Parts: sequence; C-alpha cells; structure tokens
Amino acid sequence: MKNNLLILSLILIGFSGCKVDDIKPNPADTNYDVTNKFFRVITRANADYSVIITYSPPGAASDTIKTKSSNGFEYNYGFAPKVGSKINVKIIAPKASTINSTINYKNIKVGGDNVLPVESGGLEVNFDYVVGE
Repeated sequence: MKNNLLILSLILIGFSGCKVDDIKPNPADTNYDVTNKFFRVITRANADYSVIITYSPPGAASDTIKTKSSNGFEYNYGFAPKVGSKINVKIIAPKASTINSTINYKNIKVGGDNVLPVESGGLEVNFDYVVGE
C-alpha cells in the first residue's frame, strides 16, 4: 500500500510540473490578425502614458485592460473579440506632445488618428468600435 501511494505521489508530482504552452503568434505571419479576427492596439508616446481598453461582448460583463507604459515604449496588444462586441480604447498621455496610435481589426486600420489635446495638458485618444463580421 505504501509503495502504491509513493508511486502515485511521484506520478502526480511529475505531471504537475508539465505545462502546455500557449500558441504564440509568429511575427513573420502577416495574416495572423486577419485569420484570427484580431483587434489590435499599437501605440507609442514621447512621455509616460496609460492605455485603457474596455471590451463589452454581447450578453456578458465588460472586461477592462489597463496598463501604463513608459516614454517611448511601444504598447502592442491584440485579442479576438466576438461579433457584436463594443470596444472602447482610451490612451491618456498627460505630459506628451505626441501620441502615435494604430487601432486595427483584422489587420485593417479602423482608428487611432483622433489624437486630441486635453485642457489640463497632454494628449488623449478616445475611440469606440463595434465589431462586425
């Protein structure tokens, strides 16, 4: 009985260390976003900035992704939304004089050009999108 318990414990310990890797996009695959119907936000600013992405799939609770990026660091985030989802992208750079942003769906630019000055200083991008077919 003790041997069976020992063998079972060793098997469980051995398998608990195994991990299946997520499939990562191949940077050389230019059709990855098209094939997988990805919504992608790529941005860079000349000062620290925040990116807030609110994703509201139909019939489900909203999900918010918030991140802060450093001066000059490119933020690149993509995901596969459901058809009918509402997405809001807000980029806030309180001390920046430039924001370069591209917002794509299926590798087609749908937004990111609407960079506006903020009264308190800096720049902001606020973009809404509803996912179609």
